[in-house]
Amino acid sequence: MTILVPDTIYAGDTVIFDVPAFTDPVGNQVDSGTYTLTWFARTNVVSEGATIVGVAESDGWRVTVPSSTTSGFDAGLWTWQAIATTGALQHTAGRGQFTVK
Repeated sequence: MTILVPDTIYAGDTVIFDVPAFTDPVGNQVDSGTYTLTWFARTNVVSEGATIVGVAESDGWRVTVPSSTTSGFDAGLWTWQAIATTGALQHTAGRGQFTVK
């Protein structure tokens, strides 16, 4: 599965990307009909980051990071992780990094 979070994000831009549905390690479908997807972005600056809840898009999710959020991003290397949850179940949909300019 590929999540197309941009490699470079410009502070103040709106960022939009889709997270497709996927299967868990034992083959069960993880989709927006049952799971909530949360995207986390973090950097090494204390108390700085973003937490965005995706909205249903087909059977996956669309994540929109508003310009009001990215305008507060400090320049540098950031990491991200997308996690799907339902009840006590939690699965990482993807993770990676991006650079803020």
